[in-house]
Amino acid sequence: YTILMRKHLAIATIVLACAATATGGFFWYRALKANETRAQAFEEPRPIIVNPDDVRGVYMTASVARGGWLGGKTKRDALVQLLDDTELNGIVIDVKEANGSEITKGLTEFVASLQDKPVWKIARVVAFTDNSQVAAHPDWYLKNNTGAVWRDNRGNAWLDPANEDALRYLIDFSKSVIDLGFDEIQFDYIRYPSDGNTNAIRATGSKRKNIRAVFARFSDDLRAHKPDIRLSVDLFGYVTQRPELSIGQALEDAVPHMDYISPMVYPSHYYSGFSVKANATRDLPAVSLSANGAHNDPATVVYRSLLTAQDTIAAVSTTARRAKLRPWLQDFTMGGVLYDKTKVLAQIDAALRADSSGWLLWNAGNRYTKSALEPD
Repeated sequence: YTILMRKHLAIATIVLACAATATGGFFWYRALKANETRAQAFEEPRPIIVNPDDVRGVYMTASVARGGWLGGKTKRDALVQLLDDTELNGIVIDVKEANGSEITKGLTEFVASLQDKPVWKIARVVAFTDNSQVAAHPDWYLKNNTGAVWRDNRGNAWLDPANEDALRYLIDFSKSVIDLGFDEIQFDYIRYPSDGNTNAIRATGSKRKNIRAVFARFSDDLRAHKPDIRLSVDLFGYVTQRPELSIGQALEDAVPHMDYISPMVYPSHYYSGFSVKANATRDLPAVSLSANGAHNDPATVVYRSLLTAQDTIAAVSTTARRAKLRPWLQDFTMGGVLYDKTKVLAQIDAALRADSSGWLLWNAGNRYTKSALEPD
């Protein structure tokens, strides 16, 4: 009897298996594929999106990003930890400086390591001050009265903003940077020189017109390469008050072409003092500060600078208006005025009150005031 029952059980199992194959095998297969899909989802996580209108970032030099030396790696690890522990969600990394490209294998690997983190990755590209092409392409550069390559007080040469080949070189470099996985390209030094014997420069055409054309050209060509790339530009702090025609910079000229404008409103850098007219609409008084007064009153300098810049942006026609403000703030001590938690917080608060789209902290040594940052 036991043997007979085992035979019947075996037959029943075979029949059920055949039935499952004939009528329900699809469901077994579907369940298997579902498990495979879930496994792939864990292996290939979706990229984490950061709102670019609320980037709170810090600056990192290329040497620290590369991490090729013990001090650099220590600083790099500390900054990554700061991103993990605080409200920070953005990082600005040098990829091109006055001597050309700063990109190395170590830097690209570090950028790749940030892909799965909630971090907005900004590549800082120093544009027209560039010594790297002088020997090969001297015709790309600003010249002096004798026809030689002009140099500033630091000995740096400057690409000519009106030279087509110079523009193509900068655009091609920026495209290669976009392909590394950066979310945004931030241009610095989109201007003519401000120091040295600038009267000896043989410039072609209007400086302001040339710089305005650069903004448009960079925007058109780089968005054609990657439509969703964000573009930003660093401007002198004084440009929030008025166009600086000697260097070709005017805030309103960048507005139609850049996504973000980052005025460097460092209170220590108002060497001629800081002044702004009364604002009747906002019921704000006129302000007139000496250089030392500006240095010691960061809240006023940042707030009133950004309000003036916001008014300039608002005056640009709606159809042409693109840019928002994301200022550079001072997190470094200079000239004997200590910039501690109180002064850094005063600037952050001023930027928020002025309705900025985030803010960026600058410290050339990559050391930041953690106590001024909200914990994550």
